[in-house]
Amino acid sequence: TVKFVPVAKSGYTVSAVDMGVLGSLTKNGSSAIANLVLAPDTSYTNLVRISNTSGIAGKFFITAIADDGKNVTFALSDVAGQPASLAAGASTQQMKVADIYAAAQAKGLALTGDKKLRLKVEGEVGSLSLQNYTVSKDGNALNTMNAF
Repeated sequence: TVKFVPVAKSGYTVSAVDMGVLGSLTKNGSSAIANLVLAPDTSYTNLVRISNTSGIAGKFFITAIADDGKNVTFALSDVAGQPASLAAGASTQQMKVADIYAAAQAKGLALTGDKKLRLKVEGEVGSLSLQNYTVSKDGNALNTMNAF
């Protein structure tokens, strides 16, 4: 919004002019949500992978949400071993949920209840994919949890 407040020379009077809204900013990018991410301290290996499915490189951010609704947002690079941005068509390494939670915990998030999370991933790119999966103790079975 703009408000023009002119200063008058001696002998003249002027008044402010409210020009209203000239434009608005819209966030550019895309996001994906995983509504059920298993607790970071289970005996199973719980993993997350983020893919940049667009044709441009961009930075990525994760919001971790606890069962009580409290949340924190941090850069992808705050997760151990992950970059700040992904090249066009690239994916992260498999991230353990425990590593994601460690980054969230460093920002002040504490898990409650059953210690499950929700994750929201945002990227400064046109499209992205968030995959969430669990590997059995013996490594022979894989369970994906993307459709909640």
